[in-house]
Amino acid sequence: MPPKKPASPAVKKPASKAATTKSPTKKPTTTATASKKPGAAVKKPVAKPEAKPEPKPEAEPVAQGITIALAALTQEVLAKTAAYRETNRWPFVYDVSGNSATFLQYRDCNMIQAMNPDSLSPETIRMALLGGLRYGKPVVVNLGDCDLFDACVKKFDLVQKGLMGDILSKEILKEEKYISLVKESDGSEYDAIRFLSEIENFTFILLSKIGPPESLKKQVFLVEIS
Repeated sequence: MPPKKPASPAVKKPASKAATTKSPTKKPTTTATASKKPGAAVKKPVAKPEAKPEPKPEAEPVAQGITIALAALTQEVLAKTAAYRETNRWPFVYDVSGNSATFLQYRDCNMIQAMNPDSLSPETIRMALLGGLRYGKPVVVNLGDCDLFDACVKKFDLVQKGLMGDILSKEILKEEKYISLVKESDGSEYDAIRFLSEIENFTFILLSKIGPPESLKKQVFLVEIS
């Protein structure tokens, strides 16, 4: 009988490890931030500009004036206490009768007759104004019974552009304005220093038998003779 083969030893299988499940490790969440580069400028929040308040509209000039008797003309037109002197306007005397013109002719005034072409020559106008400013006298422009104001403006422009506007706004009382009317031929009597003592007494008067035009009402102080 052939000899028996030795039995192969039983191979022990490795004990199976208990199946374990590991929960995945959670990584800490991080908020992504932009990495700052060295030297990078940090932007500051831009401040909103403050809203500027809207400018208030200038008050529109209104008509001003008084009604007086002829006997009060000196007090309300020529006197230093006249009501118009409280405003920044010259008087416009509205007298249907025309008696104010006669009255003023006998006062120490330089009168320009708008209906007389010779009276409206540039040199006559210039000297009438200079005389009034230099010696503190009233300058009266008598418009008569016609609407001649615009025509007078053009005649005054022949002396100096915008002259009537400078008179009505009282810019003419500034030294640089009245001295610009002086010519070398006028002599030393019209040197700038000689105006100082009397210029505050200067008065400019518009005189008419009809009322002032609409364009002029808000630039003058209306003195109506009743």
